[in-house]
Amino acid sequence: MLDRHLKLLQFFIKNPSKHISSNEIAEHVNVSNRTVRNDIHVINSNFMDDIIVSIKSKGYQLNTSQYTLETITERYTHIQSYKEKLLLSMAYQLLMHNKSQTLQQLEQDYLLSKTVLNDYFVRIQQWCQKFNIVLTIKKKQGIVVD
Repeated sequence: MLDRHLKLLQFFIKNPSKHISSNEIAEHVNVSNRTVRNDIHVINSNFMDDIIVSIKSKGYQLNTSQYTLETITERYTHIQSYKEKLLLSMAYQLLMHNKSQTLQQLEQDYLLSKTVLNDYFVRIQQWCQKFNIVLTIKKKQGIVVD
């Protein structure tokens, strides 16, 4: 799941009984209405079946008749912590192993798409900059710690 999907879910968790219009969601997540509809479809497919329901002329709402707020929050927290552990594991592998890693190796090791991997790499780079550590991608060498 993308961070945007998690942000959207968090918005619904904070407003469990409120009907939220797609315009309001789009403004909160900073995307278009069409992207909101697509993201809700992805969340309903990948997170929990029909977790967000559309109520005609009112907007969207969490499906609290099928799921408890506690169940939704537990699942959200689980996914959030998994992503954080994955990011820490990747950072540890890049910084502590003496050999360089290629993006293809990391894709295979962590079963991530190139887009998600690049997002994680940028986050790790930004975190490393705070400690004056530079991570760079060099052709034919992979990711190198300078």
